Amino acid sequence: MQMKWRVLTAVAVLASIYSLSTCSSRGRTREADIGTVQPRLVRTTVLASGEVAFVNSVDLRPEITGVVSQIAVRTGQNVHKGDVLLTFDPSTLQAELRQQSANIAAQKASLARSRAAREHAQRQRERSAAVYARKVISRDSFDQTETAAELAEFDALVAEQNLALAEAQRDRTEEILNKSVIRAPFDGQVIDIAIKQGETAVAGITNVAGSQLLTLADTSGVVAEIAVDEMDVGKVRLDQVVEIDVVAFPGRRLRGRVVELDLSAQSRQNSESLKYRAVARIDDTQELPLRKRMTVRAEVVVSSGESDVAVPLRAILTDAAASGEEKHSYVYAVVGGRARKKPVQLGRSDDEYQVIRSGLAPDDKLVLGPYQVLRQLQDGDGVIARPAATQEGG
Repeated sequence: MQMKWRVLTAVAVLASIYSLSTCSSRGRTREADIGTVQPRLVRTTVLASGEVAFVNSVDLRPEITGVVSQIAVRTGQNVHKGDVLLTFDPSTLQAELRQQSANIAAQKASLARSRAAREHAQRQRERSAAVYARKVISRDSFDQTETAAELAEFDALVAEQNLALAEAQRDRTEEILNKSVIRAPFDGQVIDIAIKQGETAVAGITNVAGSQLLTLADTSGVVAEIAVDEMDVGKVRLDQVVEIDVVAFPGRRLRGRVVELDLSAQSRQNSESLKYRAVARIDDTQELPLRKRMTVRAEVVVSSGESDVAVPLRAILTDAAASGEEKHSYVYAVVGGRARKKPVQLGRSDDEYQVIRSGLAPDDKLVLGPYQVLRQLQDGDGVIARPAATQEGG
C-alpha cells in the first residue's frame, strides 16, 4: 500500500512538471510593439539616381585652332546673347588677311591687263579679217591673228578665275577671323571655364586639353537626369510625378515630372544591368543654389494607389520553404491578449508599408515588433504592449 502511494505521488509530480513546462512554453507573455491595422494609401514607385542638369546648356568648343588671348567672363557670370566670352590671338589671321588683300589687288591689275590685251587682239582679228577678205594678206597671217585673239580671251578668263579664287580665300580668312571671337549664343550663366588665357584651343578633337572652351547654361530651367534600371523602365511614362532628393540639400525634397525617356539604353559598365536615361523637369527649385552634376536620388511615382489595408513591412514574416516550394507570409494578430498566427496574401508595397489583400481587416490588433520578439513568438503566446512603445499599424 505504501509502495502504491509512492508511485501515485511520483506520477502526480511528473504530470505537474509536464503541465507547468507546457504552460511555460505555450503560455509565456512577451512585451511587444502593438498597433491597429488601418487603411493606408500605398504608392508604387521606381527608385533611380542621377544628377542635376539644365534644360538649355551648351559646351562651347573651338571652330579654329588658336591661342586664347582673352577670357572676358568669369564662372557664375550672367551674360546676354551676343556678349563676347572669349577671343583668340588674331595676329596671324590678320597678317594672312593683309597678304590676301594685296594678292587681290595684284589679281585685279592682272585682270585689267588681260582684258586690255583681249580687246587689242579682238581689234587686230577684225582688221585682219577685213584685209584677208580682200586677199591682201595670206591665210597664215589671218590664222595668226585669230589664234592671238583666242589666247587673249583665255588669258582673261584665267585672270578672272584667279581673282575669284583670291577673293574666296580672303572671305574664308575673314570668316575664320570672325570665329576667333566667341559670343554667347543665348542669355545664360557661365557655369564652367575649361581653358586658360595663353593656352591653345584645338578644333575638331574632343576629350583632349584645349578641345573645350566653356559651358553656358540657362539656369532658369533645371532638370534631373536619372538612370532607370531595365527591370523598372517599363513602368515609367511621360508626365509621371518624380520626387527628387538632392544629396547636397538633405530634407529639401523637390518635385518634378518626367519629360523625356530614352528609347536606347546607356552603355553598359562591366556586368551592370542596362540603364535607360530619363529626364525629370523640376517644377520648383525652392530657390536652392543647384549646380550642374549634383547627385540626386529620385522616386518616380508609378501609381498613387488607393486606400487599402496595409501594415509595416517589419510586421510580415515568411515561412521557410523547401526548394521549389512557394513561401507563405503571415503576421501575428493580437486576439484576447494572445498572439495568433494569421496567413496573409500580399499586394503592392512601398518603402515602409505592405498592402494586405486578405487575412486582416481594419482595426485588427497586430504585433509590429521588435524583430527579436517576432522571431521567437509562437502561436498562443501572451503579448502586452511595451511601455510607451505602442505603435499604429496604419
